[in-house]
Amino acid sequence: MVTRRSFLPLLAAGALPGPAKRVAARIGLELYSLRSEMKKDAPGTLALARRMGFEEVETGDFYGRTADSFRKELDRADLRATALMSSWADLDQQLDRVAGDAKTLGAGYVACPVIPHKNKQFTAEDCRLAIARFSAWAGALAKNGLTFCYHLHGIEFRPSTNGTLADTLIRETAAAGAMFEMDTFWIQHGGEDPAGFLRRYPGRFPLAHLKDRRPGLATGTHPADVMEEDSVVLGTGTIDWKAFFREAPKAGVRHYYIEEEHPNAIAQIPQSLRFLKELEI
Repeated sequence: MVTRRSFLPLLAAGALPGPAKRVAARIGLELYSLRSEMKKDAPGTLALARRMGFEEVETGDFYGRTADSFRKELDRADLRATALMSSWADLDQQLDRVAGDAKTLGAGYVACPVIPHKNKQFTAEDCRLAIARFSAWAGALAKNGLTFCYHLHGIEFRPSTNGTLADTLIRETAAAGAMFEMDTFWIQHGGEDPAGFLRRYPGRFPLAHLKDRRPGLATGTHPADVMEEDSVVLGTGTIDWKAFFREAPKAGVRHYYIEEEHPNAIAQIPQSLRFLKELEI
């Protein structure tokens, strides 16, 4: 019989399970999830995001507004933009403007969503070009108090001497201070385990997109061949969320954003939030 006196030593030794832990991270929203609604009524959609319970967002579009005007809409909705998505072309040609927009929003991170590539083939040449660009952009943005991140998009997991081109990209940009954004969907789609990938590269993923994959979806195909409907409610797909949330805080993930690709995101987002609220890790 386990008595009060014997319980604590057993618990300390790991012989008994400890109290259940919940996900402690503050969960934000990638506004791309509500892209259709944002195009029709940005102020109303931002207010909806706040009513859903979000306090912070990542955005990649100002929906016809300037950065200053969009910041005012965020302030009215009591939302804070912590990261700005910016295209390769804008980073390459208008880096000063991108940095200014991020600072206007109050965002600390600028993320590039995808590396240009031809014929659905990401090559070693594409990787080398990205290493050079990311290193330069990271240095320039750092002078403005901003952190550059690259959002791995599932195209980078072709073989290389380092394992995959994703491994080469991450290792060869370390010295320049370039960081990365974990997208759980695309990391697994590329053939990796999100939690394991965080273990491999601690400190390199301050941002994360939370997205689940439809069971039965084949891995390794190009993102353009994946359907929006393949993005499913968190907890109903193939991602091991317990393993992910055990690893993410240790690996240095600081901001988490639900990203729903599904056309019916308004219905799915509250279900995903409920799952995260109830998840025991």
